[in-house]
Amino acid sequence: MNLQKILKSRRGVALENALLFMLVIFSLCALLTSLTLIGHFQTRINKLTLENEVDLEQIGEDFLASVKAGQTFDEDAYTNYACETLTEGNQYFLSVGHKSDTQQVLLYVAVEKNGETVNVLQWRYSFPQ
Repeated sequence: MNLQKILKSRRGVALENALLFMLVIFSLCALLTSLTLIGHFQTRINKLTLENEVDLEQIGEDFLASVKAGQTFDEDAYTNYACETLTEGNQYFLSVGHKSDTQQVLLYVAVEKNGETVNVLQWRYSFPQ
């Protein structure tokens, strides 16, 4: 069989078109699969980030509650975080970092207590190093 004769006939054009369309469909399927995987992993990352932010918020709220109640803040109550508190007069400070890397501050809270009221002076996340 002569290949040149087949490609010039209608069968040859159909064969070329079929191969071209198969390549286009395969490329689109690969694109959809990769976009689905990226979306799945991004959803997991967002879920973990939200859980960590909720944990930090809870630590900050517990610190505010302990200052308002006049109790000492339990720094060892959190398993994944290292908390440090400081008191200067009627101002109270809290810095929270990971237990593995205490140099990076994930949450910094500064409050001032005047009688029964507690005023938040600063509430910051993730200080740069």
